[in-house]
Amino acid sequence: MSVASSRSQVKAAYEGLMLAWQEVCDQWDDQARVAFEREFLTPLAPSIKSAVGALDSMGGTLSRVRSDCR
Repeated sequence: MSVASSRSQVKAAYEGLMLAWQEVCDQWDDQARVAFEREFLTPLAPSIKSAVGALDSMGGTLSRVRSDCR
């Protein structure tokens, strides 16, 4: 699996999770939902952004290595 496809999978999974969460929020509106979102989902966004950035960087590095080794 390529770094680019891994990056795409991470982004797509996160976007799918957020779409599903929006649907849940339409029906689940209490303090437990708010606490779940605050504890689990809110901290996830920066981690996903960091992972995607790392995959971008890794992809660039691998491209340079492949280019240099030819």
